Amino acid sequence: MPHRPKYSVQTAGFTVVELIVVSVIVIILASLSIPNYIDSVERGRAREALAVLNAIIAGQEVCAAERGANIALNSDAAWLSIGMANPNLNANRSFNYTYDPGSGVATATRRSGGYQGDTITITAAGTIGGSWHL
Repeated sequence: MPHRPKYSVQTAGFTVVELIVVSVIVIILASLSIPNYIDSVERGRAREALAVLNAIIAGQEVCAAERGANIALNSDAAWLSIGMANPNLNANRSFNYTYDPGSGVATATRRSGGYQGDTITITAAGTIGGSWHL
């Protein structure tokens, strides 16, 4: 008669197949959600740039009404004269901002990343353009 052990050994845990299935599900969910998150962040950055550009245009309109001309934003004092601090000094911003007093166009140029060098422009009439795709 064969010898039977007095106790049986049971292992608690997951099988390799169960772990692989869960890993595949997590990878699929991540592959769907990460691009959406990145697009959401980029849209937020573009909205921030548009808000700053609109503030530049509004400040220039006030300056033009008071002084009779738009001013070049080539110094911190010039930025303060339109009622805002120089946004280019903030290293956390994604864009550099300029204003051309001759054409009345404000431009935001992407500083870094995959979209480095892309621009968003806005005119005094509110026309949005540039190479950035919102």
